[in-house]
Amino acid sequence: MADDALILSAWLVPIAGPQMSPVALVAGDEPITLGRHESCTIRVPPAGESVSRVHARFTFAAGHWRLADLSSRWGTFINAVQISPDDEVFLAEGDLV
Repeated sequence: MADDALILSAWLVPIAGPQMSPVALVAGDEPITLGRHESCTIRVPPAGESVSRVHARFTFAAGHWRLADLSSRWGTFINAVQISPDDEVFLAEGDLV
């Protein structure tokens, strides 16, 4: 694949925490929310106590995936570095969230 090719989908593959199957993130006009609340696009099981009710948001725009922490209680980390609440951070292939 060419370096300039758009990546319209990505995978969220849980490697820790409550049991969850991998989730495909598919680019669209609406943001994808992650959390324990029933309104979230990706719902984490109730056992995921370190995940806030509405924890984070994935968006796809201008050919890039971005992630924002939604002022979660425990924070959101990309490659073991905590991101600031409400800042959208670009994601790269292989990033650990």
